[in-house]
Amino acid sequence: MDSIFDLSKQQQDLDSKIVVALERIAQAFKTLLWKEAIEYNLSPIQIQILVHIYHHRHLQCTVSQLAGEFIVSRATISEAAKSLLEKKLIVRTPSDTDRRISILELTSDGEKLAGKLSHWASIVQLEVISTASCDKETVMLFLMNLIHSLQQAGLISTIRMCMTCKYFQRDADPGSDAPHYCHLINQPLLQNQLRMDCPEHKG
Repeated sequence: MDSIFDLSKQQQDLDSKIVVALERIAQAFKTLLWKEAIEYNLSPIQIQILVHIYHHRHLQCTVSQLAGEFIVSRATISEAAKSLLEKKLIVRTPSDTDRRISILELTSDGEKLAGKLSHWASIVQLEVISTASCDKETVMLFLMNLIHSLQQAGLISTIRMCMTCKYFQRDADPGSDAPHYCHLINQPLLQNQLRMDCPEHKG
């Protein structure tokens, strides 16, 4: 297989152009995350931890869950959490169901900061908002399918999106405006109702 970075091949191959475009977008996200990290004297993983805790349920905020979420070792999360504890941005709370497990929770200062940090990717969001809506569903479905494939290959952590959920039935009514079906809420789903991160997800 030819390298996607070989310009003589890339210019003639649509798939290579798409992969290179995704790589450039990934670089943009890294740049934005590092910009926030420098401004707030945090590491990128610490920002990701704070934002994740801010937006997710307690059961998804253990060291093990966070390690799986960001595909890093438990030791990496523990070290990042230790620094956040010292900065008084989070606290450890024993789980109600298993006292051996600690839930990472935001302090009041941590919550205020996480609220600000949650907007670190807003510049990309604004660019997406300016794109014609007729293109967005196609892009979203393409990216969801790509993410699903990369997850199956072990390159992306477990994604709580519809197409990996046991409640989801794909193409339950092909050709209709709402072709998919969610058996949790017992409702058909429009393409633009598919979720990337669902709190009720069951793998």
